[in-house]
Amino acid sequence: MRRTILFIVFLGFWVHAVAQSSDVLVVGNDTIRCQLKAVHKKGEVYMYFKKIYERDWNEIYAENADFAYISDKSFFLSVKIPEIEKKVWARCFFQGIYQLLEYKGLFYIVDSDKIIKLNNLEEKPEVGKSSASKFFMGQMILFFNRKIDYDFGSLRCDSKSLVCPLIKYHEINKLPYHDYNHYVEVKSDWNICTGGSFDEYRLSTQYGTAVSITNFSPHIGINLILGFPDLSKRLSILGGIDASASKIDILKQQPFGGSIYYYDLSLKMITLAVPVMAEYKIIKTSKIGLTLGTGIKGTKGLLSSQGLTIEKETNNIVRTEVASVKPSPGLNYFHCSDLFVGIPINNKSFSVGASYSYLLTHRPVGNNVISLDHSLLFSVRFTF
Repeated sequence: MRRTILFIVFLGFWVHAVAQSSDVLVVGNDTIRCQLKAVHKKGEVYMYFKKIYERDWNEIYAENADFAYISDKSFFLSVKIPEIEKKVWARCFFQGIYQLLEYKGLFYIVDSDKIIKLNNLEEKPEVGKSSASKFFMGQMILFFNRKIDYDFGSLRCDSKSLVCPLIKYHEINKLPYHDYNHYVEVKSDWNICTGGSFDEYRLSTQYGTAVSITNFSPHIGINLILGFPDLSKRLSILGGIDASASKIDILKQQPFGGSIYYYDLSLKMITLAVPVMAEYKIIKTSKIGLTLGTGIKGTKGLLSSQGLTIEKETNNIVRTEVASVKPSPGLNYFHCSDLFVGIPINNKSFSVGASYSYLLTHRPVGNNVISLDHSLLFSVRFTF
């Protein structure tokens, strides 16, 4: 009964605290709105408070208070832990008919005035690792004996796992409760992008020369966008796969070492890329958005057909040679920066922008090796 009354009182001041966006300290029948901070030293929690407009922080001892709510959704109870003579501040991860507390890395289930310590591996070094690590599961099974049907074998000795059977019990019995774990919400979206890029290729030849080749390539890609609203409403992580198709048919002339070289190159190549980007919405309104991104991508070129004819002219004597072109071996890594302007359409978005990429790894060298050096991509995105 005492625990139920405490819970009802807590619900009242908690709603008030949230409405006022303030920390709350409860001492007896007094509810104090103030600033609170919990300082952790060697596993122990020390609670400090100060009134509005005060400069100095004052420590509030557990013996002199009942509980404290910090507006970052942290809740602390003043309790007497078994084997400890005085009251201490214990963090509460679940508040209801039962409570889940944590003190110095150990977890406790509170049932009325009874506190059950959940044993984990560190507490029972004399027991084999396997049985010790599962000891708390047996305790939870005994505690909830015939109360709920739950897969206790899936439990982990952490707050987010231990609250699950507590939540299930309260929901089955239609009892009020509050979960104080901090969960990171993940919001996901997909986008399709298409466009074209102006690419600068580098052909490293068998004669020790390097030929620059500019080409336009169509581009398509699909990306998964992950947002974390609890951390930032503007920051997101993007990852996916892109593909571009290059068709090069060019004749290049290059003087080198008293000779003139003619490179007649014809090839078709598909370039696959896996980008990982962090994007930040600089401007975010209902009518327009501006997003800046940066990250890296790994690329791999695949030749579908190729042909290279090299003519070397020295003193009006021409020597012709037919050679093979090879793509850059392994993966090449690029740094990417992009800028997109978006227009929201029915909770979706259509955006246009540009992305610039330049090679981070060493430029490949070898006999007739072709590799991408840098590129400027213009594309449109549709997020769905």
